[in-house]
Amino acid sequence: MSEPPMADVPSQRVAVFQVIESLAAGGAERMAVEIANRLDPTRFASHIVCTHGDGPLSALVEPHVAVYHLRRYSRTDFSSIRRFAQYASAANVQIVHSHGHFTAYFCGLVKLLTGARWRHVFHDHNVLPGQGLLLSLGDRLFLRKLDAYLVVNEQLRERAVRLGLVRQSRCFRVPNGIPIRHRLEPRTPRADGPPTIVQVANLREVKDQLTAVRVAAQLKRRNLAFRWLMIGSTTSAPDYAARVVEEARELGVLDRVEFPGARRDMEDLLFAATIGVLSSRAEGLPLALLEYLAAGLPVVATDVGYCRQIVGEAEAGFVVPPGDAEGMADRIAWLLEHPAAAAEMGSRGRELVLSRYTIEHTVEAVERTYELLITGASKSPQPFPPAREERSLRGQTPPHARQSVPPP
Repeated sequence: MSEPPMADVPSQRVAVFQVIESLAAGGAERMAVEIANRLDPTRFASHIVCTHGDGPLSALVEPHVAVYHLRRYSRTDFSSIRRFAQYASAANVQIVHSHGHFTAYFCGLVKLLTGARWRHVFHDHNVLPGQGLLLSLGDRLFLRKLDAYLVVNEQLRERAVRLGLVRQSRCFRVPNGIPIRHRLEPRTPRADGPPTIVQVANLREVKDQLTAVRVAAQLKRRNLAFRWLMIGSTTSAPDYAARVVEEARELGVLDRVEFPGARRDMEDLLFAATIGVLSSRAEGLPLALLEYLAAGLPVVATDVGYCRQIVGEAEAGFVVPPGDAEGMADRIAWLLEHPAAAAEMGSRGRELVLSRYTIEHTVEAVERTYELLITGASKSPQPFPPAREERSLRGQTPPHARQSVPPP
């Protein structure tokens, strides 16, 4: 896995499309908006192309970024190929950066049918459970002509190479990053109530809030004081959201678990919280995990995607198997009962994010990729340094906590 070298870009600004299905409040969508907003405007002309619809993230798009809604509401809307090609020609686009497999298939099809000469960069954020075979077939059909393949973790890189989608020299790990606003302020947990457990994820099956509710029930049975905020939209999968709320009602934890929906003051809520939780059954490199750590929170996360490496490198909390309600309850209980050690974990996590996982790190890596494609630099890309994850991954918990919490 390699990092593209720096190179000189022609003086004329390079038009770049970030292509995403919509501006809904999701991780891939947020990354597309942040990259578009933060590309160097003296070198790149940023566009966001939404294939399907709008969404709340439209409020975060900077004025210098052009937004085009393709309004492709069905897979058989072949006229959308013509509309995309016309907009790309008018903008003189040189790089099309697609986020998400089905969006990438559409872009690949446009390029194949129109003979376009722009470079296609695919940003692979995740492969969801149950989609492996479908995506493998689609990837082999539509993504064989990629110019660069960006991945957020090693598992996705190995998959891309195994499927033969791109040369290894054009497969780059670009870790997700987040904007840091509270860079110097100390964290200020609530002093007027119980400790706050925070979980940021739209209520969808892959995020597995049902397990989180069962964890809350176990904590309540142990007579631990806590407040659990499940922050995220309840409208993207309303049937599942209703099941989660009903489960909380049946388990008698609606007095502890709150569902405030999507919030614009999320960063302030994180800085006032005590513990960050991620219960997902699949992830790439979740922004929520980075946001917990940036807020100085110790975390308990499921062992999916790149979570183990992030948590282990910083010794910032614990990982447990997906669906392990008892194991997650054990770890959260330990953190609640050992606040000083928990605070140390949070501080280490914050230091890691500030040093390696800010949005500036992400955009710098993306710009290097673009520069490599534009200039055709012959210099071999330099490898990324290996993740320093050996310290705490020999066991399931950081050294100072292993005796207090048995491994799953």
